Amino acid sequence: MSITTINLTIMVPSLPESRLFSTMKIRPAIEIGIEKVQSKHYLPFIEINETYVDTNCNMVNAPIEAFRAMNTGTHVFFGPVCDYSLSPVARYAPFWKIPIISAGGFADDFKSNRKKEYPTLTRIMPASFDSVAIATIRLINKLKWNKIFLITERTDVGIMYGYWYLLGSTIVSRLRLTPKSNNLKDTFTYDKHLFDKSEPNSLRVLPEKIGNKYASKCDMSKKQMY
Repeated sequence: MSITTINLTIMVPSLPESRLFSTMKIRPAIEIGIEKVQSKHYLPFIEINETYVDTNCNMVNAPIEAFRAMNTGTHVFFGPVCDYSLSPVARYAPFWKIPIISAGGFADDFKSNRKKEYPTLTRIMPASFDSVAIATIRLINKLKWNKIFLITERTDVGIMYGYWYLLGSTIVSRLRLTPKSNNLKDTFTYDKHLFDKSEPNSLRVLPEKIGNKYASKCDMSKKQMY
């Protein structure tokens, strides 16, 4: 019986190696997985070829590398894992009829628009930003907070560019979707601010943004905000 070749394209950032899903961190696991499949003869007539490409965790490199992979006959994408890299590739993939398996896709858009814009995408992360947002809303309800001011930044924290900004946007989206039947919806106010520490006087802007509208006093004897 003839041998069928499956070409895998693994799209992850190479540097810095400290990233959550850098090539250095995920390559050993993929190689062990392929070795096990071959040694156990799970796919006796399948030959697996893997190619690693550097997305640089941005929205420019990733689609370019994806087009190159298509020209060389890839059958499946593993990654991209950074949201800004994953978004354009996952939008092209349905037209190519190529499946994508990614540990990324944290942003709410990958869930809310999955069937419409990312039908070939399968996310395998243990939790998404939406999970964090739901937990945050429940905490707000539990503590009966009615003033929420969310501060986000675009700083790369070693996971992916825009991590905090995307997380903050998901929380705000959840706040907007809070059911009207929930008493919190009728009483609380919220806003957000994108903090850029590279801007002059960035720290002075925060008190102005927060102002009297979101400022509160803390009674330590009663341990509550009012």
